Amino acid sequence: MTRSTISNLLTDWLCQHIDTHGPMSLAKYMQHALYHPELGYYQNGQAVFGREGDYITAPLMSPLFSQCVAERCLATLKRIPKSSVLELGAGTGQMALGILLELDRLDHLPEQYLILEPSAFLQHRQQETLTQLPEDISKRVQWIHSLPNDNSFRGIIVGNEVIDAMPVHGFRHFQNETEELHITHQNGVLEKIYRPCDNEHLLNAVNALPLDPNTCYESEINLWIKPWLKSLYACLNQGDVLFIDYGYLNKEFYHPDRAKGTLRCFYQHHRVDDYLTRPGEQDITADVNFTHLGDSASAVGFQVDRYQTQAAFLMKQHITERLATIPDQIDYQKAAQAVKQLMLPHECGERFKVMSLSK
Repeated sequence: MTRSTISNLLTDWLCQHIDTHGPMSLAKYMQHALYHPELGYYQNGQAVFGREGDYITAPLMSPLFSQCVAERCLATLKRIPKSSVLELGAGTGQMALGILLELDRLDHLPEQYLILEPSAFLQHRQQETLTQLPEDISKRVQWIHSLPNDNSFRGIIVGNEVIDAMPVHGFRHFQNETEELHITHQNGVLEKIYRPCDNEHLLNAVNALPLDPNTCYESEINLWIKPWLKSLYACLNQGDVLFIDYGYLNKEFYHPDRAKGTLRCFYQHHRVDDYLTRPGEQDITADVNFTHLGDSASAVGFQVDRYQTQAAFLMKQHITERLATIPDQIDYQKAAQAVKQLMLPHECGERFKVMSLSK
């Protein structure tokens, strides 16, 4: 099916769902638009990553990024005997490939490299990518359908650009009045409406935010973070969690200049603000609130060890030294340009942040 066919089918399905169940929250809309089993953006088999897709992630920009993540993984693997790596949402598999090759070079492969990937299409893409691994390394890779249970996982959990793809609740708040954003339709055309908020969890979360009382906010909040982190904590016996994503702290996230929120889409490498057009065809994403992430992590039992910019993280993992020693057959100018994109403040260096947790 073409992208437009998928979008038309998903729009029809959403409208039928609304007719049956009534207007849906923004979070439910995002869940369907991104993860519908057949038509969702991450499930329908259309190109997502790379030049042929809608956006390019850091592991696709430069293999040095994955090598830096591998060096951070190494610290955990050395500290905890017989430990493993668990990657959440492995995209094309490029980061897994880079991490495993670098850990092999450092003579410290994990016991297992687990990949939790909800998309069957992306899992197939990852399997194709990882055919580049030698057999003695590839046999350590295993795809799983749910988190390890019984507090059994020992090692490091890695999530690169995972949280930004989680559904968020939308709200409008002004002068102590909060409304929740819902999605409905008129004659098959999706549209948004605001209703008085009767979601107590959302009300409490909004009331706890540092909102300017004289500003009307139309923003979003991720209510899934805490239960999701609780499930990560429950599966982890001992180890670390590393999140890399774009976002802000509370004060920046809900600054009056950002009162319209951070929700947007990416379609063929262009930003699109209308998330109701082309469901299933375009990525829908929201920035990560790292204050909320850190507070929620602490509340479920994690220790928040470090919060830093991506540039600071990559410097600590010696990316400039790695660039200086790349093999002669690699185009140095191209490699240097990719590193600049990962590091410069106006590119990814400060927009992306890195948070480390431990148990």
